[in-house]
Amino acid sequence: IKLTAYPNPSSRNLTIDYAVKGSPNSLELDVFDVLGKKVVSQKLNSNQGRVNLDVESLNAGVYFYAIKVDGSVVKTERLIIK
Repeated sequence: IKLTAYPNPSSRNLTIDYAVKGSPNSLELDVFDVLGKKVVSQKLNSNQGRVNLDVESLNAGVYFYAIKVDGSVVKTERLIIK
């Protein structure tokens, strides 16, 4: 599983590249704050691609982004919003 976000840290627009092997039934990208509250959620339509997120409305701080395959989180990475 490939999961990369840039630029990191970000203040306006964030790009996340992802790739998942196989043919999952469902894929979802979620962004959480440090308390675990989901602040962004987006369904993904293919097993690889690029997602552009507007993060300007998020407060500065540390966040985590995760990819969910068929309802299970398979990879989580850290993200900094400045």
